[in-house]
Amino acid sequence: MNESTKITTIAKEAHEQIHEILYQDTGLYQPWQLAERTVVPLLLDGVYEDLLTYWSIDGTLRPDFAVKDNVSLPVFWLELQGVTQEHQDYFALVKMLKTSAQYVFYQSTQIAPRPINDNNVSYLAERSLSETIFSAALWQPLTVLSEAKQRNMLRALNQTINSISCQHYRFTLTDDLINALLNSISVSEPLINCLKSYDYGKAIPKIILYLRQSMPLVPLDGLYLNFWHQMGFDIIVLSPDGGEILHTVFASELFTTIHLEDVAANLILQEPRSTKPSFWQKLLARKPR
Repeated sequence: MNESTKITTIAKEAHEQIHEILYQDTGLYQPWQLAERTVVPLLLDGVYEDLLTYWSIDGTLRPDFAVKDNVSLPVFWLELQGVTQEHQDYFALVKMLKTSAQYVFYQSTQIAPRPINDNNVSYLAERSLSETIFSAALWQPLTVLSEAKQRNMLRALNQTINSISCQHYRFTLTDDLINALLNSISVSEPLINCLKSYDYGKAIPKIILYLRQSMPLVPLDGLYLNFWHQMGFDIIVLSPDGGEILHTVFASELFTTIHLEDVAANLILQEPRSTKPSFWQKLLARKPR
């Protein structure tokens, strides 16, 4: 059988030329071009105005985003203590945080899911997870992810439990705690779904924790949040009464803290009132000629 002859159309040639002009060494990236890379999170250490500016934009537009061997991705890992003086402005802020395409919103601690049946996931004695253990133990639910995403999870797990990270933990990292973390990740369906559609450098998935009354995190929830930070997610913890939450499990070097000008105990979230006048308000405001 003769080999078929491949004919390149004029449209494809034009497409390839445009692709070469737009995407080679220009800082522009095609959809899914970075999805199979290894992501390395950079902590965005900014002020309140930076949160308003950068929260909703693509990672490629954030300060110090870079692509070399890995994707260096600036992300928020932030505790926002207190509220604005006008509560309506605070409600509008929370609404803005939830306009992201992919986010998970929590209003209580015990963020890490606790599996009904313990999968008895184990790790190497030196606390360095191998790909063999990773693929064998974690994990039927994660087979929906690409191999590159699974390798990123392996890197994030190792970052979360390595000795450097442990220096910033306000608790002792035990074998049982590590196994609990692995089992929690294995049943984290909402966040795994966010990860599945995560195109590094584009819209960044979010974890938003709002606690009307501040309370300490347990170590497992702290590890769980740090793991998803290592995966390149934006994380914000909202403490309207001004109490410390992340500080109860982590040293301050791991995340950023921003203080607002007021505090509010037991603040129930509300839909912000619209500041745009209605048709009737506009009509009644008109002055007679």
